[in-house]
Amino acid sequence: IDGNQAGIGKSLLVNLASTIAYGQVANNGPLSDDNEEVGKLLLSISMQGYGAYCFDNLKNGADFGCAALDAVLTGRSVSGRILGQSKVADAEIDTVFFATGNRVGISKESDSFRRVAIISLQSKSEDPKSRTNFRFGCDSQLLAYALEHRGQLLRDCLTVLQAASKHEMPMVKGWGSYSAFSDVIRRPLVWLGEPDPIESREDVLINSEDEEELSCVIGAIAHFVGVGTKLSVGELHS
Repeated sequence: IDGNQAGIGKSLLVNLASTIAYGQVANNGPLSDDNEEVGKLLLSISMQGYGAYCFDNLKNGADFGCAALDAVLTGRSVSGRILGQSKVADAEIDTVFFATGNRVGISKESDSFRRVAIISLQSKSEDPKSRTNFRFGCDSQLLAYALEHRGQLLRDCLTVLQAASKHEMPMVKGWGSYSAFSDVIRRPLVWLGEPDPIESREDVLINSEDEEELSCVIGAIAHFVGVGTKLSVGELHS
């Protein structure tokens, strides 16, 4: 879940989904830059049996993904050495992973790119965390509402899936190793008239390429005219 600034509800969205699905907010923690440490964390998560886990507040502008996480996102098991012991363990893992950050990137050369569904939150508010005009009040009140009405919310979700299963589903572009998710969740969303989740990845890729091109242009201007030189657009153009 990528945002254009802090305080727009990335973590709240994760916890709302987790509360509806599992009856509690998601466990969370940082994502280490050390692939080996990530592997140890994933083993610990699998042994704890978490339903949802969130890598919260990734570094601004960071590229998401690593080899250890890539392996788990398309597999159903994780193995490694138990912390503080010499014993190697193997464990099944059914955890749904989330990650949140501001202006987070995913390299198109990375294996992580095809393994994620991207949600982009954009706020035009100068100070989104100070907003008060919410239907269900503050974050904790919204989560309390979701927990109280969890049974109905789950029934609504299952009703959609059941209705979709009785109709001819639209054709959608393949989603690599996630054919089950694509058939059971994604196609019913498209059938309902919602945007195809895979399109968000293409938007992020386009935005990433635009940022790279803009960075090259700004760098070239700084090189030729000098940093701090004041020029109008017309002067620069000529």
